[in-house]
Amino acid sequence: MTSFKRNSPGSGARRRAPRPLLSALLATIIAASSIGPGAKVGGPNYVLQLARWRASANLSATGGEGGTRNESLSAIGGEGSAPNKSLSPIGGEGRVRGRLLPLVELLLEESDDEQSKALLRASAASYELAWESHFSRGHDAMRILGERNMFRYRPCRAVLVRAETATPSGRLALQQVLLAALTCGVPVTVSLSRGAAWPWLSEHVAVAAATESEADLIEYLRSSSQEQDIERLRVLDPVSLAVRAAAHEAGVAVLDAAVLATGRLELRWYLREQTVSRVVHRYGNVMEPGATE
Repeated sequence: MTSFKRNSPGSGARRRAPRPLLSALLATIIAASSIGPGAKVGGPNYVLQLARWRASANLSATGGEGGTRNESLSAIGGEGSAPNKSLSPIGGEGRVRGRLLPLVELLLEESDDEQSKALLRASAASYELAWESHFSRGHDAMRILGERNMFRYRPCRAVLVRAETATPSGRLALQQVLLAALTCGVPVTVSLSRGAAWPWLSEHVAVAAATESEADLIEYLRSSSQEQDIERLRVLDPVSLAVRAAAHEAGVAVLDAAVLATGRLELRWYLREQTVSRVVHRYGNVMEPGATE
């Protein structure tokens, strides 16, 4: 649907639709085909969404500075088994690096104990590893001669997080979600049911936070439906059916899965899948990659 035909008066000429009209139509089609967080059938995340993943408490330190690993995600599971690098929450030395290092340091200062700090470091390292090795790259798994079928990820416009900071587990879950979303470059709005936001949080350019009731949250969801800025609601604290109904009416997907330290699983919630298909042959001749750019 890239052109439209219309007969001009007194001629059989065809004219293409004006670019503004074409862009608006394509934007509508793309938006209508991208509702919800579901993975593409046959894609790398389709089977993952059929399971309910949960965090394991077996986060133990290994040799080396800052090193940690998750036994539950090892290749076999159990003592002495070799870790599976593709699902390991660390997948390497486990040291926190990257552009989010200053944020990680601030979050570590707010952590309640050493176990929470270890899990936060593991999460940050895993999110960075998953982003650099998978989510930030394009993938052409089919490799069909004469075609390019590029599977890639695009960040959500914004994510709304319903959380609480009154308990240690609530604070840790919020810290992990902030790291995951910002790793993907997704702006975050935090709606707190209990507790207060950390004073420095509002200074972050991609984060807005407020403590509000469910009635205020519902009103915010209704107003966001007109602006179409919030794509997903990450639920870390239980919400009522009224909140879920308001999210549904606003076209916002509700994500209530457990927060995980494994970046390959957690980062899915803040990204949209996209496949771009291109034909790179003409009259049976496959064109060089440079000629199709």
